[in-house]
Amino acid sequence: FGTARGIYCHPRESGESWERAGSIEMIYPDGRPGFQAGCGVRTQGGWNRRPEESPKHAFRLFFRKKYGPGKLKFRLFGADHPGEFNQLILRAGCNNSWLHWSGAERLRGDYIRDQWMRESYAAMGHPSARGLFVHLYLNGLYWGIYNLTERPGEDFAAANLGGRSKDYDARNGENLLSG
Repeated sequence: FGTARGIYCHPRESGESWERAGSIEMIYPDGRPGFQAGCGVRTQGGWNRRPEESPKHAFRLFFRKKYGPGKLKFRLFGADHPGEFNQLILRAGCNNSWLHWSGAERLRGDYIRDQWMRESYAAMGHPSARGLFVHLYLNGLYWGIYNLTERPGEDFAAANLGGRSKDYDARNGENLLSG
């Protein structure tokens, strides 16, 4: 949160120089075992990085050896799904939400659309990023509900379709991310 180099105060900045060391801990309310892991944290996304659009920003978590384990090894989305992650996304839910500055967007506020679409696609037998809703605390302060999801890139493709990560091309819209 620092004014000079804090990622939340500079949400439009990107790249590894704007990644900060952090820790993630999953605590289940029913008492089942969760996890704790060191990770890198960056702001994530496009439009919602703009402070004038939303005060709530998304995050991307990177599991690298310099922060702890090189991967998060936890069956986050159930026993039937891959349990190793290089990255996870904490989606802030800024599109069609009650936080949006536009009254038209607020009227369409549903918060669950993206997760519902991913789950529907998976239910039809297609590979789809899994996710779940979580309560996020930053430095002990309640930050709200976030949608914790897999990042559907080259690592996701290899884990779900076989092969190695470098066997796949990954895109985000018109941008080639890898491959």
